[in-house]
Amino acid sequence: MMKFLFKILLLLLMCFQWTESSASVYYVAVDGNDEQSGTREFPLASIQKAQEYASPGDTVYIRGGEYILTEENISRVHQNLFACISFLDKSGTPGNLIKYWAYPGENPVFDHSAVIPANKRNVGIYVTANYIHIKGLEIKGIQVSITTHTESYCIYSWGNHNIFEGLSLHDGQGTGLRHRKGGNNLFLNCDAYNNHDYTSEGGRGGNTDGFGCHPHAGGTGNVFRGCRAWFNSDDGYDLIGAMEEVVIDSCWAMYAGYSTSFSSLGDGNGFKAGGHATLSVEKLPDPIPRHTVKFCLAVGNKASGFYANHHIGGINWYNNSAYRNQYNYNMLNRLSDNETDVPGYDHVLKNNLGYKGKTEIRSIDYAQCDNTHNYFDLDLSISKDDFLSLDEALLIRPREADGSLPEVDFMKLSSGSDLVDKGLDIGFLFHYKAPDLGAYELSYFAFPESHALWYQYYYPENYQEEGNEAESMIFGLQDQDTLINGLQYNQVFRFYSEPPDPSSAVYIGAIREDDNQRVFYLGEHPFSYPVTDTSEIMIYDFSVNVGDTIREGLFTTNEYLVVSEMDTIPIGETIRKRIHFENHADTKWIEGIGNERGLLFYSGELLNNGLWGDLSCFYQDGVELFHNQNYDNCVEGISNQISQEINDPDIKIFPNPCSSGFVDIEVSFELKSIQLLNIEGQVIREFQRSKEYNHRIQTGNLEPGIYILKLTNSRNEIYTRKLVINTIS
Repeated sequence: MMKFLFKILLLLLMCFQWTESSASVYYVAVDGNDEQSGTREFPLASIQKAQEYASPGDTVYIRGGEYILTEENISRVHQNLFACISFLDKSGTPGNLIKYWAYPGENPVFDHSAVIPANKRNVGIYVTANYIHIKGLEIKGIQVSITTHTESYCIYSWGNHNIFEGLSLHDGQGTGLRHRKGGNNLFLNCDAYNNHDYTSEGGRGGNTDGFGCHPHAGGTGNVFRGCRAWFNSDDGYDLIGAMEEVVIDSCWAMYAGYSTSFSSLGDGNGFKAGGHATLSVEKLPDPIPRHTVKFCLAVGNKASGFYANHHIGGINWYNNSAYRNQYNYNMLNRLSDNETDVPGYDHVLKNNLGYKGKTEIRSIDYAQCDNTHNYFDLDLSISKDDFLSLDEALLIRPREADGSLPEVDFMKLSSGSDLVDKGLDIGFLFHYKAPDLGAYELSYFAFPESHALWYQYYYPENYQEEGNEAESMIFGLQDQDTLINGLQYNQVFRFYSEPPDPSSAVYIGAIREDDNQRVFYLGEHPFSYPVTDTSEIMIYDFSVNVGDTIREGLFTTNEYLVVSEMDTIPIGETIRKRIHFENHADTKWIEGIGNERGLLFYSGELLNNGLWGDLSCFYQDGVELFHNQNYDNCVEGISNQISQEINDPDIKIFPNPCSSGFVDIEVSFELKSIQLLNIEGQVIREFQRSKEYNHRIQTGNLEPGIYILKLTNSRNEIYTRKLVINTIS
C-alpha cells in the first residue's frame, strides 16, 4: 500500500513539474511579423496574434519601441461599434494568468493617432477575458471620429480577476481606462493624463475621464490603487452608475476639467465617487453601493476634489488630502427618488485634510453623517508651514522604479505640525500616538543598516564600585552584513579612535530589525550581561503603543518596561517617534536610533549597579542627526581615554610583525581574556591566559595578514592592538 501511495505522489509531482515547465513565453516586437512563431528571435507583430498562441500561465512579452498603428491594425469591430486594435477574450485560470507584459526594462508605446475609422468608437485594448495581467504598456493618441455623444477608450474592461498595472494612457481623445462589467479587478499604478475629446459635442470633452468604474450587479471587489489622473477633460475618477461598491485607495487626481493650458472644459471633479444620474427608481441597485475613497489626493481640480455626485446614501471618506480645488469636499446627496438633491447624509468622514480650497466643504448635513477628526471639525489653524512642500510640479514626476507613486513631499506634514497625531484610529497603520490627518502618515524610520555611529558615555551616577568607572564608547555599523542562524544581520563594531578609524574597528556583535519594527542583537555586551554570539535578544520594539509592556532582552530579572507615553522629537529634518516608560522615566527610545542612554544600554543598569549612560551623538551617513544638549562635543570625555587605550605604554606585543610562530604579550594588569580577530572583526581564536602578566600565544598556523588582538581586563576594559603575521622564516 505504501509503495502504491508513493507512486501516486511521484506521479502528481511529475505532473506538477510538467505543468510549471510547460508555461510558454511569446514575444511581440515593432519589427515582428504575425506569420512568425513568436519566439524571441522571430517575434510577432501584434498582441492580438499573440493571444492566439497564449494559454493559461503563459507570458507574452511586448518589446520596447513605438508601434505606429493604422486602421489596418483593427482586429475586430465589436457590436458594429467598437473598433478594437486588440480584443482580448481568451482567459487564464486561477493561479495561471495570461500575462501581457512590457519586456523588462523596455517601454512599448502604441500610437493610435492615425486610427480614425468613421462612425466608430476607438479602443486600444478591449478586454472580456478573465484572469489576465496587462503590465507596462503605453497607449497614446486614441481618436474620436463621431461628433455626437460618444466615447473612445485606451482600455475598455469587461472581465473578472484581471490586473491592469503600470499603464500610461495619455494624449488622446479617449478615456484612459473604463471598467464596465466584472469583479475582482485590480487597477494598479496606472497613469491617465492629457486626454481631451475635442471632436464630439462641441469639443467640451464631457465624457473623457482619466478612469471610470461602473460595474454591473455582481461585479464586486474592484480596486484602484496607486493611480494618477491629471488634465483629463471631464473627471479624474468617475464611479457614476456603479451597481457595486468600488474602492479607490492611494490615488491622485489633478486638474480635472482643464486643458493643459487651463482652459475650462468638462465637469472637473477629481474623485466623482457615486451617483446614478437619471436612472429610474425601479432600476436602482439594492442596496445602493457604499464606495470607499481613502488615502487619496485631489489637487487643483476645476470643481470638487472629492464629490459624492448626488449619491443616494453615504460614502466612506478616510484620510484624504485636498488642495486648491473649487470645493475641496462636496458631499451632495440625493433622496431615494433619485431626483431631489439634499445636503449629504450617511457619509463617514474621518481623518480628512484640506487646504486652500475656495470652499473647504459644502452640501453636508453634519448631524446625519459620521464625521470626526477631520480638519473642518477640529479647532486647528492650518498654514503652509504645516507641509514639507506645496510644489505641485512634484506630482507629475516619474514613478519609482517599482512603478509606485513618486516619493515626494507634497502635502506631507512637517516636523511639529499640529496636524500630526490628530486623527482617529480607524484600523489603518499609524506610527505614533494616533493617525495623522490626510493621506500621508509620518514615515517610520527603520533602524540603520550601515554607516551609523553611536557616541556614548558611561559613568557612575549613584555610587561607585569596582568596574563602574567612567567609560566612553563608540559603536558603529559599517557596510557589512552577515548571515547567522539563517537570518541577515548588520555587523556592529566598536571603535577605539576618534575620529573612528574603520581599520582598527573591532567586531562585537550583530543587529537586525524584523518586519514588525523589533530590533534584535547578539554578540558581546560592554558589560557582563547575558548576551551570546549565537542567541539573539530583543533590545527594542518600536511597534508598541501606550499601555504595552516590553521585556528588554538585556534584563537579568523578570522586570518589564511599561509604555507610558509616546511623543515626537525633531531628528535632523525629520520628526520621529519617542517612547517613554512609566517605570523607567530616564529611559526613552527614539525611532531609528535607539535608547537615549546608549545603543546597548538597558534600563536595569541604572537600578542594578548605579551606572548611568548618555548617548552624546548619533551620526547616519556622515551627518549628525542627534546631539545631546548636555555635551558640547560628541567626544567630550572620550578623546583622552581613547588615546590612553591606544597608546597605553603598559601593553607590549612582540615581535610585531611576527614571523616566529609565537607572540609575547606583556601587560601590567590581570587579563580576563585574549582573543584574536581577523580584519573583518570576527573572533577566530581565543587563548588561555595565565595569572602572570606575561603571555605567549602561538601563531604558527595563521595565514599571513593583518589581525587584531583584543585584550579584556578584569574590569571589562578592552584594549586592541594590530598584529601583523608574516610567513614563518
